[in-house]
Amino acid sequence: LVSAFLLVMSSSAMAQDFDTGPCTPCGQGATPLTEKEGCTNLEAPLAGLVGTDTTCLNQQLVNFQIGCCQTAPFGYCTICPDGSTPPGLQNPVPTGEFAEGQDPTCEEWQFQPNSLTALFTDGDCSDTFIQRASFYCDCPGVEQECWLCPDKQPPTNPERGEAWATNSNC
Repeated sequence: LVSAFLLVMSSSAMAQDFDTGPCTPCGQGATPLTEKEGCTNLEAPLAGLVGTDTTCLNQQLVNFQIGCCQTAPFGYCTICPDGSTPPGLQNPVPTGEFAEGQDPTCEEWQFQPNSLTALFTDGDCSDTFIQRASFYCDCPGVEQECWLCPDKQPPTNPERGEAWATNSNC
């Protein structure tokens, strides 16, 4: 019993030391890709921050999104904006990258690096593909943001022949 307690205590101490270490430019302490233009001196804005600071994690996300890092701060951007576990982990996420029926599930999508791509604002989890797809994962308090049809209804004529050309079948 004592040895189990010591194992738990040492494990939590190691995790705490890792989490509270100095902020690095890339998630998981990876080395930045300094040969890429604009990817030098990434450490300067992080001086004095620890790895759990929101400012640090946002900057790591930016550095990943702009291509200066191969790793993002793993687990920082959650599927559901409130941080809860999505009820629909097995629901497909229509990413547009795969053939019909091949879309990743919400559970798979959260581990895809491109799910952390920003649409408009780098370094903001709410603007990543992963959170913009939260509707498909049944996250609480989330509404659909993008619609195929202008009236926000499902397509009424999905067999319409020019859908491939106009990208609409309303």
